[in-house]
Amino acid sequence: MNILDALYFDGKLSEVVKALATFPTAYNLSKKELYVKVLEDLKNGVAADINGDLFEAYGNNLRKAVDGVFKGGDEYSDITLQLQANVSRFAAYKAYQATKELNGIEADEIDSRGKAILNKYNRWQAAEYNTAMSRARTARQYHDFTSDPISNELYPNLKWLPSRSATPREAHMLFWNRVWAKNDPFWNENTPGSLWNCKCDWEETDEPVTNGNPGGNVSARGLEGNPAKTGEIFTDECPYVKNSDREAEHQVLKTLWKSNFNWALENVRGKAVKNKSVDEEITLSRRGIKEFLNQNHDEYIIKNEMIRSIRDILENAEYMGETYYVGRTSKIFRTQIKGKDNYLIANYNDEKELALYSISQSPKVLIGIKK
Repeated sequence: MNILDALYFDGKLSEVVKALATFPTAYNLSKKELYVKVLEDLKNGVAADINGDLFEAYGNNLRKAVDGVFKGGDEYSDITLQLQANVSRFAAYKAYQATKELNGIEADEIDSRGKAILNKYNRWQAAEYNTAMSRARTARQYHDFTSDPISNELYPNLKWLPSRSATPREAHMLFWNRVWAKNDPFWNENTPGSLWNCKCDWEETDEPVTNGNPGGNVSARGLEGNPAKTGEIFTDECPYVKNSDREAEHQVLKTLWKSNFNWALENVRGKAVKNKSVDEEITLSRRGIKEFLNQNHDEYIIKNEMIRSIRDILENAEYMGETYYVGRTSKIFRTQIKGKDNYLIANYNDEKELALYSISQSPKVLIGIKK
């Protein structure tokens, strides 16, 4: 039995069928065009460590799962960005493993074995999409549950509700209908969605904490931690990452950079955005996009994922003022990544347009700033 079939579905065909039926979006990955393109590349000897078409299919699918939960929630921009970057990275590692397996096929077996491999990874995508949506929902709910002081006073506790599944897994049953305080360390490790295909739920309550609550960590491999606190849907304990070789990380970073760059060229290059506190529009150029993506950063992957939301982020970022930076008059805007201040820099280009230039983590960019 494959490790992922055991992890995702308990090795049961019935669980596979339910996952596919519940989330038919995953079927989009089995489109004939995708399979034909991937297999044709193999037949034609098109070499790649990560097949770009597979990565885009996996990544776009998982981003939709996160978007479906956070759409329209500007107040969640920081955690949304973290979760989007996390599923993109996960998709790149998955595509690396799938590509590696496909590259090992003999030429006369490409059609038969290739389709079987693609179907296998597509089957797993159903569980991954399912779980990404569930974990994103958990992150949003936890934020809602804990961020309102009035709600915290009226409803200081959280109650674990039973699974909606007709055949629920037993691991979470010991938590059903039990109540913990919102600030109990229990919630650091245990939440609805911490098992693959989990359909448990929770709610705020003023019911008292139940006696004899079990502790410990009941999470599946790859789903450790509270996603609202960690900013992770999938952890590095997931098999795609845990079982990867040394070359994987390098290829993942290259793939994510290329994907973000191409997306930005197609979707935001040449467009402008208006910050609420600045009269001039900020343009987005090829040069600025590339500089932004190339900038070193402690959270490099999350920072680069930001380019996909850069127009919304620039529109709502706090305007700090104007200064002289890297030889040009620049305007500085503050935003956050993982709760830490970051500074978006826009300067006047040779055409006298205000254009996005880069991003910095250092408050030194504020030296000499004037409103």
